[in-house]
Amino acid sequence: MEPRDRAVLTGQLAVQLGFLAAADWELAQSAWEKQSKPEVTGVLVSLGLLPADVATALSRLVDSAASNPEISALIARSSAVPAPAARYVPGAELGRGGFSRVIEASDTAIGRPVALKLLSPDAPLDAVERFRWEGRLTGRLEHPSVVPVHEIGRLPATGEIFIAMKKIAGQDMHRVIKEGKWKLRRLVEALRDACRAVAYAHAMGVVHRDLKPANIMLGDFGETLVVDWGLARVLGEPEDERPVARLARPGAVSAADSTHLTREGEVLGTPAYMPPEQARGRLAEIDERSDVHALGCVLYEILSGRAPYSG
Repeated sequence: MEPRDRAVLTGQLAVQLGFLAAADWELAQSAWEKQSKPEVTGVLVSLGLLPADVATALSRLVDSAASNPEISALIARSSAVPAPAARYVPGAELGRGGFSRVIEASDTAIGRPVALKLLSPDAPLDAVERFRWEGRLTGRLEHPSVVPVHEIGRLPATGEIFIAMKKIAGQDMHRVIKEGKWKLRRLVEALRDACRAVAYAHAMGVVHRDLKPANIMLGDFGETLVVDWGLARVLGEPEDERPVARLARPGAVSAADSTHLTREGEVLGTPAYMPPEQARGRLAEIDERSDVHALGCVLYEILSGRAPYSG
């Protein structure tokens, strides 16, 4: 059996047996295709989609099924099925940074504009894992001031992994403060809405870890949205200690605005808004209070027009 046929069969069996969601298989298949075609079950385990024992059992099942004529016919039919029509029609680029970029797109199924965060084809496997994790985590946070995630999948035409999100018409708070056109009361009310979103996330056991004006989007119709949950952590779950490159958020990304996620003892977040424990690289000490400190730094910038720390 050809490696691709084996991978397809593995994915189909995993989905049909309930071990894997169809969307997760699309992400894993994309990650597998970017590598030197290793055993696909290894990719599934690396991405945290399958436990090692389940992956081993699945490999044995594929081995036993490979000689079955009915299975061979199933693979042939699967390969002959044309790719589904593209649901999202790509538009202009909104921003890029690290291993991802954000574009506007048209959702042809519903007839609405959306923002697509696309992972670079050159992204390493750990970035694929983090990208998928970010989409799923953000999608779980159902709050009016958390940007809604519509879908995680893969574009048929290019094979790029995407997160489909609400397209925000507006600009980030950092830019609004810099332009100086909003009244103080309006900015403080927007921060209040952001605080409510963060309080909700904390109630769900999630810490953002990179709160700053640039990650608070202000919509043209009064919306306040906390974005870029790529560095967030679910309290009580083990920290991923592998260095992970930052993924883009909607809007411009500059070197001065960059964020980093690294292992214990190194830096996570944006230095100008960090609490002491975060600046010292004590990742295990970061909790809800760290987010509260960052929100206080945002208030400082609203009142003074500049970030609280520099250098």
